[in-house]
Amino acid sequence: MSALEMGAKRGCEYLSRIPLEMLATMTLNEYCALGRLDARQHYKLKRAQDDYARGWFEITTSFVSLFKPDDNDQIVAEKEIEILIGNLEQAEASIRKLLTWRKDNYRISNHLTRALDDLEETQCSILDLKNYIKSQSK
Repeated sequence: MSALEMGAKRGCEYLSRIPLEMLATMTLNEYCALGRLDARQHYKLKRAQDDYARGWFEITTSFVSLFKPDDNDQIVAEKEIEILIGNLEQAEASIRKLLTWRKDNYRISNHLTRALDDLEETQCSILDLKNYIKSQSK
C-alpha cells in the first residue's frame, strides 16, 4: 500500500473514531495537522510524509462540513463558492423559464431580462473570485 493510500485509509479511520461533537470543535486545518503529525510518525522520507498527508487531506475534504468553520480556510471558502455557483445556476434557469412564460408582456420581460443580466454579472464576479482564490494557493 502506498503512502498516499495509507494516509487516506488512516485519515478515514481517525474520522470514524472521533465523536462528531469533537469534530465540530476542530477546524479542517487542525485535523490535517494531525495527519501531518501521524505521517512523521510512520515515515522517515519527506516525500512519503507528503504523500501520506495528501492522502489524509484528500479523504478529509469530503467531510468538510463536519468541521468547525474557519474564516481563513481556503477549502471551506471553495466549497461555499461551489454551492453559491450552483444556487446562481438554479436562479438563472428559473429566470429563463419565467422569461419564456411571459415574453409577451414587455414590462415583465424587461424586469426579468435586467435580473438575468445582473445575475450573469454576479456569476462572472464569483468565478473571478474562485479563480483568484485558487491562484493564491499555488
